Amino acid sequence: MHEAHQRRDLLTVVQSRDAAAITTAINQVLADNPNVDLLEIEMMLRAAASTAFLVADGSGFRVVIGIRVWIAESRPARPDAGSEPAGAGEYPLTTRTIGCRSRRPIG
Repeated sequence: MHEAHQRRDLLTVVQSRDAAAITTAINQVLADNPNVDLLEIEMMLRAAASTAFLVADGSGFRVVIGIRVWIAESRPARPDAGSEPAGAGEYPLTTRTIGCRSRRPIG
């Protein structure tokens, strides 16, 4: 981003952790400066260690606060999901130690 005040204003809004406000601020930056693109804004967010992420979707982009939210939203729902904790069934629950450090499933 070329303008220091745009960067500062955007980072101030990002600290609010309000996805709608961040989206509005990003759209304003894009409208004010056509030379700025979403990649440049995303790189600025990463450099500032922001928890806001830009995710491409059918209408352009959306803002997601926190990587865990984005991962949870991007995973397809399992039809057999019940009271089973997240991630259960992906890895075996029983393991045995082989040597000092390696673990391998029993069976």
